[in-house]
Amino acid sequence: MDQTTPPQTELARRAVSRAIPALSIVILAVMGLSLALRTSGQGIAPNYDDGGSAITISVAIGLVCFGLMLATAARETKRPLFALGWSLLVTFFSFPTMLIVFDEAHQRADFAGSRISEYQEYLSINFAQIHRGRGVHYEVGLTGRSGLLNIDERDYRAAFGSAERVKPVGYCVLATVQTAPITVDNGPNMPISARRRAVAVRVVNGFALPAGRLVRCPWVRPATLPTKK
Repeated sequence: MDQTTPPQTELARRAVSRAIPALSIVILAVMGLSLALRTSGQGIAPNYDDGGSAITISVAIGLVCFGLMLATAARETKRPLFALGWSLLVTFFSFPTMLIVFDEAHQRADFAGSRISEYQEYLSINFAQIHRGRGVHYEVGLTGRSGLLNIDERDYRAAFGSAERVKPVGYCVLATVQTAPITVDNGPNMPISARRRAVAVRVVNGFALPAGRLVRCPWVRPATLPTKK
């Protein structure tokens, strides 16, 4: 008696096989759309902690990919390893995408009203670093604020040379800042009445600040600034 695959099972495997590239296209489309629709602002307050949610969703997407690929494995021994590698890759790329999606959602919600103020502000720098990932980025972290700002390479080199990471003294970013009044929760278990008023803050062009924005803080006396060797 021939051991043939039942028609229903074969049809299901074909459907799942077609769903895998479709799912990949959807994931890539979400990544591209999130980058294309990304606003030019970088939120620096309040500090939305979305890392856990982004990890959960990314892992869930990876598990779905793994399950779909295993469903088409039949008795091939190499397919589970391929499915695991592909799923890990999808999870890896989904995490930064979800962080961008969350950040955009917060900014569009916080700055949806008409009560937006814009002005120039000196933002004190806590550290500066060269980030080597998908390209080389020259980043600065702000004192008491969340998020990273990308500064011009010439500004970074002129101030810090070739140092990979430095904690400078007396340096600021002269940025265009937008603020908007918002209402935030005090905690997940607090009632709605416990919400408090706050101010959302973002830096315009924070992902690619123009040259000349890295400056000495005006409130620091020149005598207290370290000299560059």
